[in-house]
Formats: sequence, C-alpha cells, structure tokens
Amino acid sequence: MKNDLVIRKLSMNKGLRGMLFLPSREKLIIILRRENVIMKVVYFIPAIIFTMIFGTLAMSMGISAFSPVILLWIALFYVGAILLSKSKFWGGFLAALPGVHWIYLGTKDTGQIMNEMPMGIIIVIFYILCSVFVYFKRRTKG
Repeated sequence: MKNDLVIRKLSMNKGLRGMLFLPSREKLIIILRRENVIMKVVYFIPAIIFTMIFGTLAMSMGISAFSPVILLWIALFYVGAILLSKSKFWGGFLAALPGVHWIYLGTKDTGQIMNEMPMGIIIVIFYILCSVFVYFKRRTKG
C-alpha cells in the first residue's frame, strides 16, 4: 500500500524529475516495481519466438511435417513462463527441459542442417538464470 502511494505521489507531483529528490529506498521500490513487470514479459520471450517460428513453418509446410515433440516443447515453455511469472522458481526447470533435449540431440547425428546444441545451451542458461532471479527475489521478499 505504501509502495503504491509512493509511485502515485511521484507520478502526480514531480514526474520523472522527482526521482532525483526521493530517498534511496523509494527509488529502489520504483525500480523493483518496473523490473517486476518487465521480467514477467521476459519469461515468455522464448515461448513466443518458437511459437512464431513453428507456427509460420506449420502454416507453410503443413502441420504433419512436425513431430509432436515440438508441441510439447512449446507447452513446456509456456507452462514454465507462467509459473515463473507467479514466482515459482521451479517453473524455470520445466522450461529448460526443451533446452536439455536439444543439447542431447546435438550430441547425436540426426541429419539436421544445424546443430541443436548451441540453442539448447542458450535456453538452459536463460531459464536457469530466470529461476535464480525468481528464487532470490522471493527469498528477499519473504
């Protein structure tokens, strides 16, 4: 309640210039509020990107050209992002499972044009960092 009052007072009275005159604790509260909204959107970035990529390919080549595992990957991305946005740190581990699968596929010769391992490593690191962020944010919040 007090945090909302600080943000309202800032927006009504002084605008962004007023941030320079606020005590440091209130500045931190405003920054954390903005960061919380931004992070909730960030959790969904891989899910949205892969939905757009595979959706476009499915419309152009037909849905039968894809393995059902792709739908499982996208579902895991969305479930993990929803859990992370609800401050459940273990949602990142669910969302990292497609990355682990891609790392495994990268160790085998599957005949793909490109190796899946680098993309898998990026996805795993991204969601582990998101999980660590949510864990420490929740731990400090109480």
